[in-house]
Amino acid sequence: MSTSSGSWRAGCWRLTSADPSAFTPLRVVVDSAARLPLESNLARTARAHAVLVAVAPGAAADRVAALEAAGCAVFHAPADARGRVELRALFAHLVGRGVHSVLVEGGSRLAASALEARLADEVRAYVAPALIGGAGAPTPVAGEGIADIAATLRGEWQEVERIGPDLFLRMRLRI
Repeated sequence: MSTSSGSWRAGCWRLTSADPSAFTPLRVVVDSAARLPLESNLARTARAHAVLVAVAPGAAADRVAALEAAGCAVFHAPADARGRVELRALFAHLVGRGVHSVLVEGGSRLAASALEARLADEVRAYVAPALIGGAGAPTPVAGEGIADIAATLRGEWQEVERIGPDLFLRMRLRI
């Protein structure tokens, strides 16, 4: 399970199962600058439920050491063209650890990076019957976007389900 640094700052994430007897996956934080607060639920529970923090070159050594002292494992990833964690290297590292499926749970920039790198094979989304607009409105996928419609990621609907007033959508991507 993976989240971005902005997502964990916006909420009090644990990224664990609500059922204490259930399996808790490796919790991965993509945090180029090693900013995960030591008082966050993720860092405080790192010894009980594994947390891997992926950092980019230039992350402050004292912050990295503090995360390691709190029980977080740290993966020193190469940087992408924007100076952030290079996701292909992170995913290769995860495969080396026996992880073969990653749920990218939060962060519109992280979602965009995973899609741009063609690392996602499926998209799951919940859609509420509400419209939010404006240049500064939140979006589920940030990034540069596409220049022309021919470059869009296409897929096939696998599931559409009404859950109360919301819709759950699952699409298999053609990558």
